Amino acid sequence: MLGFKYIPIYAKVMAWRGSILKEDEIREALQMSLKELIELVKTRLKKISLRGEDIISIEKAIKQEEFLFLRSVERFLHGNSKKFFKVWLKFYEVENLKLALKSILLERKEYMELLFELEPNNKFQSEFLKGVNNVDEFLDFLSGSEYYNLARDTLPRVKETKSTFFFDISLDNFMATNLKRFYDTLLSFERKSIKKLLFYFLEIKRILSIYRAKFLFGFSKNEIMVLLPEILGVLSSSKYERLLEAGSEEEFVKLLVDWKFIISGGKNEYVEATGDFLETLFFKELMHRAKKGMKSAPFNIGVFLSFFILHYLNAKNWMALLEAKKEGINIEDTMKFLVF
Repeated sequence: MLGFKYIPIYAKVMAWRGSILKEDEIREALQMSLKELIELVKTRLKKISLRGEDIISIEKAIKQEEFLFLRSVERFLHGNSKKFFKVWLKFYEVENLKLALKSILLERKEYMELLFELEPNNKFQSEFLKGVNNVDEFLDFLSGSEYYNLARDTLPRVKETKSTFFFDISLDNFMATNLKRFYDTLLSFERKSIKKLLFYFLEIKRILSIYRAKFLFGFSKNEIMVLLPEILGVLSSSKYERLLEAGSEEEFVKLLVDWKFIISGGKNEYVEATGDFLETLFFKELMHRAKKGMKSAPFNIGVFLSFFILHYLNAKNWMALLEAKKEGINIEDTMKFLVF
């Protein structure tokens, strides 16, 4: 069976899964002091050690593990599967570019410390980007790269709006298109797991961008279709258009509930939730899918995809807990930012 190539990866995931906080451990962590929480983080890191005990160093270590887990799996693969993972790894270049540009716009150089550490010869990381001081220099930095043309086309609007939104969206479209191209070369059992888990994860971000474009920026249906085309195939063409035609935030969320794109415990409660809460509802559905996927057979890529998503959500929980302890936020309010 061709899926046997994933058995060594399954063994890795079983060793790594101890990094994920269980629900009862999250509840215990809520009662800890900041010092106790930092000590707990140290015991859960699997592929990296803390270089410092400040919040930025801890956040960087937790996020860096995500890249290291993915790179470790990519090195075990071959053929089209390996090519797909190599494209996926380029998302970390893209995330670095997004955060670097935000750092420049906000004049917050400390954000550069949060960039992912990539391969030594990769220029899209802090060592090289921290010398870029303004938007024009940022464009020059990208000269000769595959990102230059989209940066040239979007950075004037970034300057005008003082927002990275349009640059970020262009990068996301570029990466989604590349990933979909390599996805089409994979075997059917691989595509099934990727569409249900990874592509849903990526589609969340695209739907949230549609939401912001429609209700915060006031873009028309045609403008959004150009800005955020349906690429990954998670939304059918008809559903994509219905989202763009939603007349209110409530109708937008209700469609997602009806399509089971977000978890619905009590439909009215979820339909009323809009804005920042929409992301939380997506994450709850993502958590549900990932926990189910962890029970997949050892020769299925779904086990690693599920672990990757759980690690991503776990990292968000860690940061919410650490920031809450640092800022003295009470347990009830902290719970609003946790996903479990």
